[in-house]
Amino acid sequence: MDEHERCHRILARVFAFHDEALDEAEADEIRQHLLGCEPCLGKFEVERAMRVLIRRSFGESAPSRLRERIREKLSLDSFNDQALA
Repeated sequence: MDEHERCHRILARVFAFHDEALDEAEADEIRQHLLGCEPCLGKFEVERAMRVLIRRSFGESAPSRLRERIREKLSLDSFNDQALA
């Protein structure tokens, strides 16, 4: 697996990581990758910041349709960024 594929695989699981829905081994894999990959860390930080803003605006969680639209947008942006790299 090349670095591009690895980044894509990691970023696809960032939502689950933020939701604490991964087992410890998967979470450790993501943590290790983020420590060594600045582009993925940047995307991770954007996701974290958006979650904070959403919580401030809507309470503990955003409406499900908004969460889905954000996930779709982030996935598309991530894919486009990877394609340009």
